[in-house]
Amino acid sequence: MVTYTISRKLSPTQLKRRASILTATREIISNEGSDDFNMQAVAKKAGVSRATLYRYYSTRNHLINDMALDWGLSLIERLQCTTPPGNTIGEKLTAVFANIFKEAYQNPNLIAIILNSIISPDYASVESHVDVEQLLPSLLNTVIDEREIHNAEFVLGTLSRLTLANLLYLNSGRSGMDEAIDNIAHNAKLLLGEIFWNRFESNA
Repeated sequence: MVTYTISRKLSPTQLKRRASILTATREIISNEGSDDFNMQAVAKKAGVSRATLYRYYSTRNHLINDMALDWGLSLIERLQCTTPPGNTIGEKLTAVFANIFKEAYQNPNLIAIILNSIISPDYASVESHVDVEQLLPSLLNTVIDEREIHNAEFVLGTLSRLTLANLLYLNSGRSGMDEAIDNIAHNAKLLLGEIFWNRFESNA
């Protein structure tokens, strides 16, 4: 089982160094794409030695996973600071999905390498699936309480996979933003049930 750096207890100095590494990784991939992403480039941009980098991240996929989790957690924090617009659960959840796809559309290189990592047969990447897929339930929990969902594990797991599928289509240009949002909203409504989906929720 891989132990993820993102969840380890680190000293303030180590936390700062890890943040520099993750920021460097995100900037390299975002600006230059995956072809120029390697451990040496990350170490140089982060201002650490390769030996130091490998003490934090033993593999490329391990680093990508933590970067994805860090990015996802920052998105959750941003969403939690702003109540999604809408009066019903369905409208609010649609707004959450729209934010996810907007982030993906604005950061195609990041999404591409994260998706490639998730579907990789590499053992470390397979172990990381649980962590990455927990991001969507965390985002949806800004709107709903999963304890209210019938068969929540199945519903949220299916929505996670449908979200990944829509991200793949969006990232490859096989679907547009509106189509991706409509698709996931339609399937979410079917999975959650029309009564739950249309339930009125106050913005207060």
